[in-house]
Amino acid sequence: MPGSSAKPTVRELAYRAAQATKTCPKDVLGRSRYAMHVVPRWAAMLAAHRGGASYAHIGRQFGRDHTTVMHAVRCGAQRAETDPEFGRMVESLSTRENCHG
Repeated sequence: MPGSSAKPTVRELAYRAAQATKTCPKDVLGRSRYAMHVVPRWAAMLAAHRGGASYAHIGRQFGRDHTTVMHAVRCGAQRAETDPEFGRMVESLSTRENCHG
């Protein structure tokens, strides 16, 4: 809904991260350890955590343990500090304007 202030779901964030990096959402949500899949996964997890989702909830959506999510959020936050493009992507994931079907 245009103008909606509803927060995106964890899955929506994963799909947006995949779209932003031109990769498959299945790979972002999956088990792949390739950087092209891990980096958008970190971005989605970090955006979800910043949006108020718990580590446990994020983990359930990605099929992972909460400690894995904690690690991803920590790595994503560090990368956002050193990689401005990644930081902008994380910020853009949570805004509805940047979600194109």
